[in-house]
Amino acid sequence: MSPAFGSDLLYNWLGHATIWLLLLSGKDLLEKDTKLMSLRLDVDRMTAEKTDLLAKIEAGEGANTALQQLKEQNVSMFCRSQKFDRLVPYLLDHSVDPLESA
Repeated sequence: MSPAFGSDLLYNWLGHATIWLLLLSGKDLLEKDTKLMSLRLDVDRMTAEKTDLLAKIEAGEGANTALQQLKEQNVSMFCRSQKFDRLVPYLLDHSVDPLESA
């Protein structure tokens, strides 16, 4: 074998190996890019779901707050009605009948 022939063979082999490695790395990059795109879509979907869930939670919190306020008002009105129920007989007992005073 002449040195030139061996060099050509080695050069060709290295060229083919380089092309093969580039193709493999290109394929690997394509797979990684596809995986990255899939992960980005997952993150976008999860972010949208999180936003939607937070809106629903906030709406629920508003409903819970409204219910709590209604319960407090209910207790307050119940207490007032009890006072009123005690006050009416007292007022009836201590009131002056306009017909009697005439």
